[in-house]
Amino acid sequence: MSNMLLIGEKLKDSRFSVVWKSKASANQRAVRAGRTSPGHCYRLFSSALFNDEFPEWIFSAIQTTPIDNFILQMKSMKIDKITSYPFPTPPDKRPF
Repeated sequence: MSNMLLIGEKLKDSRFSVVWKSKASANQRAVRAGRTSPGHCYRLFSSALFNDEFPEWIFSAIQTTPIDNFILQMKSMKIDKITSYPFPTPPDKRPF
């Protein structure tokens, strides 16, 4: 489980919520156990929960970060056309 910053659609508020890790993140943790020395990975959830409830991937940081500070930072760097900026993963255009 981890904390994720979620942005409300209707109220445009932001809050932290406890969500399940993604399958990709959990598998990466399991691979890291024993990478530098002998180790084991103990998962504190069932395989059914892992298969049925865990998302394959979680949202990228740009999709869960409040856009207002990000826009102000871009403006301070003299990037004026934010809506046409070539983001690797573009944010939702509605707040613009």
